Amino acid sequence: MKFRKNLLSQAIVVALFAVPAAELVAQTPSQSSNTPVMQLAQAQATGTIQGRVADDLADTPLEGAIVEIPALNMSTTVDSEGRFTLSRVPAGSHEVIVRYIGRETQQTAVTVQTNTAAINNFALRREGQ
Repeated sequence: MKFRKNLLSQAIVVALFAVPAAELVAQTPSQSSNTPVMQLAQAQATGTIQGRVADDLADTPLEGAIVEIPALNMSTTVDSEGRFTLSRVPAGSHEVIVRYIGRETQQTAVTVQTNTAAINNFALRREGQ
């Protein structure tokens, strides 16, 4: 009997990991947000921040610029076309900072929604301009 209980417990755990958390939440009656299922669903509530970083006057890409969310310890570099993507950003409002040597640093609040790309473009001015 003990063997069957352990086997059943293992089968339930495997089944829980096989079903996406959003489906588990959709199938469960309304519950407190402190349940493990709700916490798992909230942990997976992420989106993306995408955009372009360019010179403010010539609109040329600033390859190598750093785009970061310091509070989340997340960062990426801008590619040769001036584009960047920050993936798996938790849903909510975040301060995004863009840096490039010889340019003024820009900081802006970006709101990320679940399973959505927030588009933000940055035009950096030369320092002292």
